[in-house]
Amino acid sequence: MHQTFPVTGITCAACSVSIESFLGKTDGVELVSVNSVDHTVTITWNEEIITADGLANAVAPLGYGIITASPDTDPEADPEVVRHGELIKLRNRTRLAVVLATPVFVFGMLFHHFVTGHWISALLTTIIIFGPGAGFFRNALKQLRYRQTGMDTLVALSTGIAWSYSVVALLTGSHQVWFESASVIIAFVLLGKYAEDRARSSSASAIKKLISLQPTEITVIRNGEEVIVDQKEVQPFDRVIVQPAARIPVDGKVIRGVSFVDESMITGEPIPVEKKKGDSVKAGTLNQMGSMLILAEKTGDGTFLAQIIRVVRQAQNTKAPAQKLADRISAIFVPMVALMGIITFALWIFIAGLDAWPQALQSMISVLIIACPCALGLATPTAIMAGIGRAAQTGVLVRDAESLEKLASADVLLVDKTGTLTKGRPEVIGLEMAGDKNEVASAFLALEQTSGHPLAEAVVVYLKGFGYIPADSIESTTIPGMGLLYKVDRKSWHAGNLRFMELENITISQYFIELGESWSKAGQSLVWFAMEGEVKALAAIADPLREESPEAVSQLLRLGMKVVMLTGDNEASALVTGRAAGINEVYASMLPSDKSRFVRGMKQQGHIVAMAGDGINDAEALAIADVSIAMGTGTDIAMDVAGLTLVHSDLTVLSSAIHLSRLTRITIRQNLFWAFFYNLICIPIAAGLLFPFTGFLLSPMIAGAAMSLSSVTVVSNSLRLKFRKLK
Repeated sequence: MHQTFPVTGITCAACSVSIESFLGKTDGVELVSVNSVDHTVTITWNEEIITADGLANAVAPLGYGIITASPDTDPEADPEVVRHGELIKLRNRTRLAVVLATPVFVFGMLFHHFVTGHWISALLTTIIIFGPGAGFFRNALKQLRYRQTGMDTLVALSTGIAWSYSVVALLTGSHQVWFESASVIIAFVLLGKYAEDRARSSSASAIKKLISLQPTEITVIRNGEEVIVDQKEVQPFDRVIVQPAARIPVDGKVIRGVSFVDESMITGEPIPVEKKKGDSVKAGTLNQMGSMLILAEKTGDGTFLAQIIRVVRQAQNTKAPAQKLADRISAIFVPMVALMGIITFALWIFIAGLDAWPQALQSMISVLIIACPCALGLATPTAIMAGIGRAAQTGVLVRDAESLEKLASADVLLVDKTGTLTKGRPEVIGLEMAGDKNEVASAFLALEQTSGHPLAEAVVVYLKGFGYIPADSIESTTIPGMGLLYKVDRKSWHAGNLRFMELENITISQYFIELGESWSKAGQSLVWFAMEGEVKALAAIADPLREESPEAVSQLLRLGMKVVMLTGDNEASALVTGRAAGINEVYASMLPSDKSRFVRGMKQQGHIVAMAGDGINDAEALAIADVSIAMGTGTDIAMDVAGLTLVHSDLTVLSSAIHLSRLTRITIRQNLFWAFFYNLICIPIAAGLLFPFTGFLLSPMIAGAAMSLSSVTVVSNSLRLKFRKLK
């Protein structure tokens, strides 16, 4: 089994590491990945050894909850609902803590000699400790039982020590109390966490926007009547009514009506596309003008939109290499911070003597609070999630975070020809006819209509596009590897390759011979047509270059990428396409195994290789490449293998994806730098480094505020990716 579940109780990256470590040692569990940003866990496990409920029971003693119910049967199990519920609870705890901590802060800062104020502060702080702050202590104790640590451990240690000391001091008549530190630290931590969680929810906005494209109520025709049903109740072959200005709820075909549909969420093109009977439509696109009746082909989780949502959600639950490093650091960071707190206390006593124990205690509490690794844990996942969301908006689906991170380092792009640089379908680009053109075209069209060969279909589309009407319906004979033959009485028609014409002793004029040689040298496929033993028409067919391919290649070259074309097509055709696209290095007649060997060779030379393709023949090379890129119009196999998918098969989007990848990498490095730099600077100050020179000793309250601010700063820096301009 492989599934993603919502998780409750996560407060920082160390929590993620605890869950991964604990579940990773559980029998039957093969793979665990916790996303501390959107509070989900993705688990691969053997259901014969442990059930989903067993997984939830395994982490319950640590204070975490895995919600295993299906959103289909229990709406409360929906990850969005769970996150919203936790956010509301956190907001209420934060408000109560801030309200109660405010008078404690006032008494501690302005009226610290007012004894009655000390007793009021003790009461309010005790309520905070056992009310809004109780979760820190409860989770810390649960984790301690299993030798796990997290942010809860540091908060519980620091505030617990401050509160306990202050209660004892008050009862023994001392005026040195730190109730304001204990209460304000909890208030600041909760306030910072609430702001952080609200900001983090914004990084998942791509999923929310995609989900919002799915209509919840749909009008279908059943038993001759219009019925409004829930989205989940629509089945394939249902007839769906779509009104103007409504989202199309299914993938299907128009069976009645004419309208214009905004398909920008799929194609990126802002111009609406006309849809009439027989045309395909996709779920999530916007019907603009007329009403339509659509025959549903794919519904619910089977639609193209649902596939996009799955890919984006899956990508946001994967971890980039930089995040894995941060997680490993976070796992040992909390015990190190606790040790630093103890060392700070011991150094104060050792250097300043027992009389300095209040300062020693204050410094220890400040170190415990300010060194919490929240910012470190959030540095990578928030940037990755924001980057993946932004990529989805630009038409690039990121299947895993590692692909997005690696794309920034790729220096070689290998591209397939057919369907990647070209449109992937043959088109007639030249047609010459001799004699009566109407007669020749009608006969040519009638004969080619009897074949399902792609070249024949190209001829049919071309001739029909010029308004030619086929001759009477005929039955032809297929000559394998040659072409088509139609003979009735003295009438004979031939369509096929040059070898077929020669074997049938067809007369070919010098004009057609020279024209055929010219088109062949240009890499074009030829279809010859003869009537009564003489060639009357010659069609040149090619897979046309996508209009955007030359600009896309130019953009990639400007980004410093080396672009190489690999194709199974013949050399003449490959060279023509390569020159037209602006690619100098072209390799033709390559089998799938040849492409994969080429990828391995480039990697052995030290290159970071990106591969773009669209077909089954590209799947092997895509799987081996460092970064694999599939075209959205390609085969399912190519898209399943690829780490990135270009939704509307526009290579110009790839340069934006590379730029976004580099911006994401820069953001991750900025976040990690500031997280480490922050701790490097703040921990010595919290320990009292400046006290001998300036008399300044950091208040635990300020330490709590600074710790929360660092996390919010990292998240906010990541969210800048949503608004950065992509070249």
